Amino acid sequence: MTLNSAPFLLLAAAAIVLARLLQSPFQRRLLILALNVVFLSTYLTSIGACGLLAGLLVVVYLAGLRKVRTALRWSGWSQAGVIVALWAFLFLLKDPTLLAPVNPFFRFPITVIGISYLVFRSISYLMEVELVERSGFLDYLNYMLFFPTVLAGPIERYKPFVEQYGVPLGGPGIVLPALHRIANGYIKKFVIADNLTAFSVAGVTDPANTATSVLWIAALLQLFLIWLDFSGYCDIAIGIASLMGIRIRENFNRPFSSVNIKEFWERWHISMSSLMRDYIFTPICKVILSRTRRTMHWPLITAAYCMVMILIALWHGTALGFFVFGLLHGLVLVAIQVRQHWRPRGAVQALSVVQHAAWAVLTYVFVSISLVLWMATNGRWLEYFRAMLGGA
Repeated sequence: MTLNSAPFLLLAAAAIVLARLLQSPFQRRLLILALNVVFLSTYLTSIGACGLLAGLLVVVYLAGLRKVRTALRWSGWSQAGVIVALWAFLFLLKDPTLLAPVNPFFRFPITVIGISYLVFRSISYLMEVELVERSGFLDYLNYMLFFPTVLAGPIERYKPFVEQYGVPLGGPGIVLPALHRIANGYIKKFVIADNLTAFSVAGVTDPANTATSVLWIAALLQLFLIWLDFSGYCDIAIGIASLMGIRIRENFNRPFSSVNIKEFWERWHISMSSLMRDYIFTPICKVILSRTRRTMHWPLITAAYCMVMILIALWHGTALGFFVFGLLHGLVLVAIQVRQHWRPRGAVQALSVVQHAAWAVLTYVFVSISLVLWMATNGRWLEYFRAMLGGA
């Protein structure tokens, strides 16, 4: 059920109308769950996928329930263990050849739609479940499976999501802005992005026999096309959720105005980068600050920047190109930290309009070209870069 299909439009219309007609929060929760199941049923076409998804949902919920009933806050090591286990599960599931043949999915590969986002939601639920006064299985399922965002985000936090059911639905003033946003999303994703796919890096099937100018145009357009596609999807999801009376966090904040890679990742896919910051980077920094010598704090925290960027890249895919992408961006983040660390105090000056524009362009070009590492067809990024530089 794609977002531009008639069944999805009917499902979304039913969700909006019924959610606004039903007065009881419990009835709205039941309605949302039913619609979530209908949506997912069009993607879960195998018994294995259904069983794996059900197993993940049950295990994560029971772990959260135990956390609440014991009334104990997990230690940093406990949180780290949970996150590592969930990420290991994600990597093994997405790449059955990883650690083959001991990988349980090597002989029985299973595809679960939206699994990367489900893992992040699992982490958010487990980290925040004790902070919610009322947290039941129905709320948990709706959070994990919310159909407007289950495929590609944004990744809402558990606490703000479940606390919205008792809040009155927005008034008529939200309708036109939400409809306008949905329309913009459809235009960005399905009218522009989808029709320009042939001009992206993924549209180049044979770099060696493609004109160098075409390769460069495709590489420089790549980030813009991904933004059109991804932000278009998010606009649709946020708009539909808003009309249902549920607020979903923003995922982009003018990323193309970023003047360096650090700022770019603070503005791009905000829901993911903030989760990585709060549940991985910050806990690592706390351990470093409490368990290591003061002289080691800065180099270890700087190294953590690099590690988190590699994890972000591997979350998207486990091929070598993703690792190199993460390492490259991580090293640039390290360079930024080194520059800031050794810059004389008081030496920071505001950028002029021309300088800001120049750094923003350089940041865009760097990110867009580096995306060749994971967008090149069949992982042929070395061949693509060689052809860009005029090599045979």
